[in-house]
Amino acid sequence: MGRIQHLMRSVERQPVRWLGGIFAAALLLRGLALWLTLDTPAAGDEPELYMRSVRLAWGGGFADDAGRAPGLLVFYAAAFHLLETAPFAAKLANGLVSSLTVLPIYAIGRRFGGSQVGLLAAAGVAFYPTFVAFSHFLWSAPLYMLLVAWGVAILLRAVDEPRPIWLAAAGVVLGASALVKEAGLLFPLAAVAWVVWRERDDVARAALRTGVLTSAIVLTLAPWVIHVNEPGQPFVLVTRTGSMNLFIGNHPLSHGHGMREYPNLGATRLDVERVARERAWAEIRERMPGWPLEKLATEVPRFFTPTSFAVRRLLAAPDDPGGWGYRFRFAWGDRRDARVAAVVPVVASYGVVALAGVAGLVLAQRRDLATLFGLFIASQIAPSVVTFAMSRFRLASMLFLILGAAAFAASGRRDIGEASLARRATAVGTVLLVLLFICMDYRAVLESTGR
Repeated sequence: MGRIQHLMRSVERQPVRWLGGIFAAALLLRGLALWLTLDTPAAGDEPELYMRSVRLAWGGGFADDAGRAPGLLVFYAAAFHLLETAPFAAKLANGLVSSLTVLPIYAIGRRFGGSQVGLLAAAGVAFYPTFVAFSHFLWSAPLYMLLVAWGVAILLRAVDEPRPIWLAAAGVVLGASALVKEAGLLFPLAAVAWVVWRERDDVARAALRTGVLTSAIVLTLAPWVIHVNEPGQPFVLVTRTGSMNLFIGNHPLSHGHGMREYPNLGATRLDVERVARERAWAEIRERMPGWPLEKLATEVPRFFTPTSFAVRRLLAAPDDPGGWGYRFRFAWGDRRDARVAAVVPVVASYGVVALAGVAGLVLAQRRDLATLFGLFIASQIAPSVVTFAMSRFRLASMLFLILGAAAFAASGRRDIGEASLARRATAVGTVLLVLLFICMDYRAVLESTGR
């Protein structure tokens, strides 16, 4: 006990030093993971994202303008200019931004519960296995999470500062995050609503501050929105993939059937989008009024499924025809027992963070911040309910569950003792509900799937 108290005092006295060590550990761990898995081929959407970025880096512009959100492509193209045009450069850039995420998470955690919570949350981000895995994948998650974390960190400073410059900065960063991931469009709106709620006692102040935040978000998004909306085409905000996701997520047979059918719905891209949109809305109308409840019952548990793309790569064979299997630099990494053993901490860490995280958010002393974090998680779940959910879509939400878990670890006993009976019951009920969602799809952990 004495050693623990001494450690805690050291943390309180030297938080910057500890944060520097956590960042260095995050960088080292991601560099090691990249080196061990560098021979693993791209899979899923990764080849397309890579080739679009290469085209942009070589001066070819944005192929099929609204086919993908532009933020990640610009980011990878910049990495190619600085390093070389190779998957290694994009993965190295991903590893760097994934490591840097510990900095804004510390800033958020410090406001949420003090420097101890900030450092615990930063360490959680540094060592969370699925974050380490995605740092050497070619998806948008690392960049999106960094921008969201910085956007929230700046927003939390902005609400305590009289100068509007911080609100403008938060709006720019949150707007930029939506240009990396279209599903991120809801959170900037939720952040505006949160500021209105927080400033509700002063109408004039609320109007001014939300006006600044909203203007910054809109001005950040506007150039791309104008660019992609050509005359005669249906209006979109960031990408034209919404029709595809709507069609797949509401296919009468299964998501897999929808994915296979979608490319053959029409002769041109616009025809495909139009047919997909019409069929999806027809299916939704047919299933009303039970459609919302049906989708909630199917997609929310899928959002919390205990598997992940890290599990999928570990369980797939190295010669998997889809390129999903990890190819490690050492032969022992290809042994089935070693791969199965590696799955255990990936799944276990998710379960611990998810359950402790929701408990920490419900019991948190800073209810205003817990509300903002909950709004973010809800903003990620909502598009998945309308379309379809998979483990990759919840990745950014894990940042805020890690913050909740850090708060629960640091002050859970105190928070439970000071909470009302209603809040304790809500915490227990929420934990049990998430546990139910996780258990409903437990078989996914036994398969090579990232659903």
